[in-house]
Parts: sequence; structure tokens; C-alpha cells
Amino acid sequence: MTAIDYRRGPGPSDLANDRDRAPGSLAGARIVHVTPVYPPEIGGVGAVVRNLTRRLAAMTDAEVKVLFCDGAWKERNPRRVFDGPVEVLHIRSSKMWVTWIPRGLSTHLKGADIIHIHDPFFSAIGLLALFGASRTAKVVMSTHGGFFHTRRFQTFKKLYFNLGCRLIARRFASVIAVSAQDFGVFRKISNRVELIENGVEIEKFSTIAALPLGNRFLYVGKLNKNKNIVRLVEVYLMVRGRRPLVSLDVVGEDSLGIWANEIKNKIGNGRDYDIKYHGAAADDNVVKLMASAKFYMLASSYEGFGISVVEAMAAGRIPIVNDIPAMRSLIVDQRTGFLVDFAHPEQAAARITEILDYPSARLDEISIAARRAAERFGWERAGRAHVQLYERCLA
Repeated sequence: MTAIDYRRGPGPSDLANDRDRAPGSLAGARIVHVTPVYPPEIGGVGAVVRNLTRRLAAMTDAEVKVLFCDGAWKERNPRRVFDGPVEVLHIRSSKMWVTWIPRGLSTHLKGADIIHIHDPFFSAIGLLALFGASRTAKVVMSTHGGFFHTRRFQTFKKLYFNLGCRLIARRFASVIAVSAQDFGVFRKISNRVELIENGVEIEKFSTIAALPLGNRFLYVGKLNKNKNIVRLVEVYLMVRGRRPLVSLDVVGEDSLGIWANEIKNKIGNGRDYDIKYHGAAADDNVVKLMASAKFYMLASSYEGFGISVVEAMAAGRIPIVNDIPAMRSLIVDQRTGFLVDFAHPEQAAARITEILDYPSARLDEISIAARRAAERFGWERAGRAHVQLYERCLA
């Protein structure tokens, strides 16, 4: 993915070579995306918004803008940039508990035809965008997994979801569920839920060569509590005790200090266990690490979708993931990957050890099937689905 250009204004899309433009589609429409995460901030929501807006600008004649509710607003210079053809405005925001409250948001929403909110918490960002919209603007929201990633405050979350979120959802022209799991959850509070599964940059990984010989595992993603990274390392160490010739690469931002404070106590610098922590690596480095891995391992207790898993599948890497609803919607056990119960470490380690003993020809078949299964998540499909939804809203 190209970097944000801090100099040039709107111009021909960087996707012009592969776009399938629909002349007149949403011509002249002003589409504003409101998000709490966007590059250079790291996060799956930000990557999705970036890819979606660039795709929309490439496919339509609409004016596409991003309002980034930026908690690090004071550090940004400039605060108005162009990411390819998409204008990105950094909006000054103040943190209040778990959410950012943007200032003067309504000023930037004037004249918008479509306002697309990316706020899985139904927080102040979404509320202010709703109240700042004109009467003629159509407001839609993407779910991005909701806010049930952890068990903390579950009673409060359920109460807020069934009361507050239900009332807020009435104001949306559409609620876009980014996964089948989200569709099942959010349809309980709204009859305007539509399923548009997340797009993924599969092209970035689809050219990676066939499986390497070594048994190397890879994890890519933030080191949040729901990612269960401590359990992942525990299971890996059990597997290594049975099959010493394995290795593990871990990539992701550790804002909570999980690696530094919990995992390093067990493994030290990781050399004795062939574990390497890379921190928040750049895209090019992730592609290189993906090429050297044979298996992608995920022990998450909760996932809204699983972008990194689809990326691994697009690369032909074999997913070994926790048996949770979001993963069941992505993977067919023993055909496009493996569903393993990480809630029981000994059983998980035993199952993974069995997988390591699969014949190479069988693993190659699963690798090919994984690549094919990932194709349905390309951004061309997701972009078209969003265009059609916007057109229906405006009609």
C-alpha cells in the first residue's frame, strides 16, 4: 500500500490500473467517512477505512473524504492530507473513558450526502456524527466486531447494547455488518442490518510462493487481551517440547505491555525457544515473514472478522486458529485450515503436533484451498457492495 502523500491534492487514483469504474455512479455525491482510527495509527479499522475509501474514489465519481477523530491531533502537521485521491482531515479529539470525543465535527459534515460511521462502540463519535448530519444526509454505520471482545463489564455492555444501541440504530439508514457473526448480533437490535463482509488486500499476499519446508508459525495483530497471545505462546512451547524443530514469529503493537510484562518472564529473549517478537512491523516486513511461515496461528477468544487470517489464507499459509464463531465462518476444518480448541492447551498442542505430521502433499492441498477461499474477500467485491448500498440509501 502506498504511503499518505502530504503534498499533493486530489488527482488520478492510484488504483486506476485495476479499477472498474462505473460512470455516473454516485456522480457528484459527497461521501464522508468518520473514523477513530486511520493511518498512521495502527489498527484493523483504520486499514479497512483506508482501503474502502480509496476503492470508492476509484470506482465512482463521488467526492470521498475521511474525518479522522485523532487523539494525537496536537502532533499532526499538517492536519489536512491526501491519501491518493481521498482527502483526510485530522479532527481534534479528547479522550473520555474508552472513546474519543471529536470537536467541531458537525462543521465538517455540512453538505454530505452519505455519512459512513466506523464506530463499533456506538460512542460519542457516532452520536455526534448523527446529530451533526443534515436532514437530507443518509447515515450508515459499520459494526467492525462490536464491543464484546472481552468479558469485562458484560452486564453493562448487554444493557447498553439492548437499550442505548437499539435507540441509536434507529437513526441509521443502514447498519453494515462486516461479518456473519456481526450480522447475527446486530440484527437483534435493528431491521436495517446488511451483510457486507470486510474487504482484504489479498493481492498483496497472493503472489507469495508455495509453502516452505520448515515448520514456522506466524502471528500478526495487536497484542490485546482478546488476542490471547499468552495462551498462544504457552501452546507453542508445548508443541516445541514434542517437535523441537519449530519456530514462531510474533508481529504486532504491544500497547498494553503484554509481551514485555507477561511473556518475557517465561521465555526471556526467546532465543532458546526460537521465538522472535518483531513489534509493529511495516507491511513489507509482514509480507516477508508471511513468505517464510508455513502456519498462521491465532488463539483469540473473540474476533469480529479476522483480516490477518484472510491475509494468511491469501498467501497460502495454513491457518491454525481458535474454534470461535468468526473463524468458523472463514475456515472449513481440515479443508482450508484447522480449528483448534485453545481453551484446553494440552489438547490444542496435541492437535497441532498431529497437523505437523500431515504429509506434505496434504498440506499443499489445504494451502491451495485456503488461497481460493480468500478470493471472495477482495476489495473489488466489497467496494461494489458499498456502492450499491449507498445508491439504495440515496434512492
